[in-house]
Amino acid sequence: MSKPQPPTVEEVLDEYDLRPDRGGMIECPYHEDKTPSLKTNEDWWYCFSCNRSGDGIGLIAGLEHVQVTDILARYASDTKGWQKRKDLGISPTQLRAGVIQEYRELNREFFDEVHHRLADEPDWILLAVVERWGQEFDDVKETYLHNEDLSIYQREQAVQKLRERCNRWLEVTDV
Repeated sequence: MSKPQPPTVEEVLDEYDLRPDRGGMIECPYHEDKTPSLKTNEDWWYCFSCNRSGDGIGLIAGLEHVQVTDILARYASDTKGWQKRKDLGISPTQLRAGVIQEYRELNREFFDEVHHRLADEPDWILLAVVERWGQEFDDVKETYLHNEDLSIYQREQAVQKLRERCNRWLEVTDV
């Protein structure tokens, strides 16, 4: 009995709803990219900016910000082989709705915590923070969540980065 093959780069791009430009380029997940620097084809990818390269497994590791060994371990323990989200019956519409739901939950969690801190100790600085972070959330909503040109993965990443920034801010201000 042979083990199913790991996903190709083309399958990963499809799964994460990433659309390469005409030259087969996307933004590299391993570093901040202002313009796409990662060249793809069906079986491999190469970043002209950071000089990394790999196959589908390496691309998943970059997209999920984990080590390749973590993806390999996940793949090795999966008796059915690599499971795509759409193979699990999750449509792009459901994925988009999930991203928007995660954004709403983050918004609620973050502002509940900030308002809780305001109730404990009213402070004009925290009031300014509420205004600033309200604008941050609005910017993510307008720039990423309602932009039909962006992939679901790019939307997920925007919400994840916002969550990380919120968590860092809460940790720093937790006295």
